[in-house]
Amino acid sequence: MSLSVLCPTRDPGPRVRALLEPLRAIADEIVVAADSTAAEEHLGHYAAVSDRVLRYDRGPRHSSLAWLHAQCRGDWILLLAGDEVVSGDLLDAFPDLTSRRDAQQVSFSMRWLWPDTGHWLAGAPWFPDFQTRLVRNDATLRFRGRVHELARPTQPARFSDLPIWHLSLLTSAVDARRAKVAANVATRPGLLAPGGGELNATYYLPEDHHGPALARVPPDERARRDAVLHASGGALPSPSIPVSGRDQIDPLWAQRAIDASVPLRCRIELLDPTPVRMVRGQSRTLYARVHNDGPEPWAWGLDALPAFRLGVRWRGDDLPAEGRAGLPCDVPVDSETIVPVHVMPPDRTGRFTLELDMVLDPVRWFGHALDVAVDVVA
Repeated sequence: MSLSVLCPTRDPGPRVRALLEPLRAIADEIVVAADSTAAEEHLGHYAAVSDRVLRYDRGPRHSSLAWLHAQCRGDWILLLAGDEVVSGDLLDAFPDLTSRRDAQQVSFSMRWLWPDTGHWLAGAPWFPDFQTRLVRNDATLRFRGRVHELARPTQPARFSDLPIWHLSLLTSAVDARRAKVAANVATRPGLLAPGGGELNATYYLPEDHHGPALARVPPDERARRDAVLHASGGALPSPSIPVSGRDQIDPLWAQRAIDASVPLRCRIELLDPTPVRMVRGQSRTLYARVHNDGPEPWAWGLDALPAFRLGVRWRGDDLPAEGRAGLPCDVPVDSETIVPVHVMPPDRTGRFTLELDMVLDPVRWFGHALDVAVDVVA
């Protein structure tokens, strides 16, 4: 099983190079994704340690995670920020973690270093702080695209208490962290930390909390952290890298807005012969071939966003309420899939019309309905 290391960053080049260098021994590829605000002077260091350097328009926070993961080729993807360092024990464990087939995701214990590299915050909310950072690169990998959310949970999953050391409380002065808190709260207010308090202010400002519990970092680990924190290096030639724009990124962002003026098109064909015969009081599964005629890709499942579903409704009064069928797989533009549709017939005999059409909940139906004649018998 191959491993991609994905590092979205705009952090100083020597630091990123130092924290990624130990991963070269276990990674099949390292992808550094520099957002468009990263200084040109950092790019040479990014290129020196990685297999590929991307540049991208960051846009709204966390809106790019799905696109960034889609750029990785490994069977597993490890997400690592430019201010995070994998512990030695975790580094040694990766070959076993990525060879196992009993999990889709692995969450690691984040250890927040403060007030120096010799100590970490050992009480709530900083510990235990499990974050899903190792994920299978397959169709189960999904993102909500919201601030402070990583990959959507899926099972089976594993939790590992082997740490990833978090340096942000040391790399940013307190005034800069206060500004970051204010920006995050404005973007997504009302988030609570475990045990109470506003999430951002609690995590990023331990100075404001009376006597947070501290634990010592093992000496060998402290040396590794110091080497990353104080990494330096001269200028390196900066590669010329085009910036991937939002037109490439947004189609994979779950929170994207769908332009109401753009027509949504589909073609639907029932695999069953029509008229369909159904028995009163007995549900039946119909199968519809659905083709995406653009312009938006559709994601699988009834909890996917944007909420593209196959809608089902009976034509007439006093008939069963309309329903939804989730897509069984992703349906890119200009592709098709077969969708199972579970239907309960009207509670009386006769011939009825069942309408199948794609719908974008809660916005609109596509208006390309297939009418299916259904004979309900006793």
